[in-house]
Amino acid sequence: MKSKLIPVIAILFALILLSACSEGNATPTAVSGQPTAVLNVPQATEKVSTKGDIFDPNTFSQVLGNYVLRPEDLPHKYRIPTGGEARLSNLGVVQTMGEVEGKRYILATGRVDGWSLELERKNKEDIAPITFQSTIEVFESHEGALTALSPDWFKAYRNEAKTPSWVEAGCDLGDKCLFYFYKTQDPATNLTKLEYDVAFVYKNVLVWVMGRGLDIDVNPDYVLNAARALYDKLNRASS
Repeated sequence: MKSKLIPVIAILFALILLSACSEGNATPTAVSGQPTAVLNVPQATEKVSTKGDIFDPNTFSQVLGNYVLRPEDLPHKYRIPTGGEARLSNLGVVQTMGEVEGKRYILATGRVDGWSLELERKNKEDIAPITFQSTIEVFESHEGALTALSPDWFKAYRNEAKTPSWVEAGCDLGDKCLFYFYKTQDPATNLTKLEYDVAFVYKNVLVWVMGRGLDIDVNPDYVLNAARALYDKLNRASS
């Protein structure tokens, strides 16, 4: 009887060890501004906790991944490339901007957290931007988000290497909205490339959407509609 029990006990012991190893190898999420291949994205929620007239910063930080542009938000087929999704933590801001400038930005705006997602067009024959990128940042207050979109801090104003052309009609998303583009020409191929950007503040979040590709593929309305899809998501989450 004793000899029959030994194999059974050995099998049970092996199963326990296998279970423990599996739990220890769970997929990690990004903890800085550096992209990772796979992220644990929270499930979508229609209603997000609020704090007065703004999203609760700590609660909203847990669902940021729901409010960047995803393949299902677009009419054409897109995919998320390897390393195309990342949490943009305050540590990532400090690493990207430098310690002094990054901390000044965090203090001036009350930044709490952020998220980024890049998309690549699947079908070469589609007339649509080759690449989309979107980010969302959450702040302690509405005023902080507006400060982040101001000439003092927003990248379109501060990048000396790239001067944006502002779209005259602008945009009307959220509480404040910027709409601008960059046009470049490749001297080797003589092809013209366009990049359209939309950035808007809604409550205490700042959203940025960019669509880029050959001029024949990039329509400003296409990028503006993509930004509007994110605005609609945020509006539903707070209603």
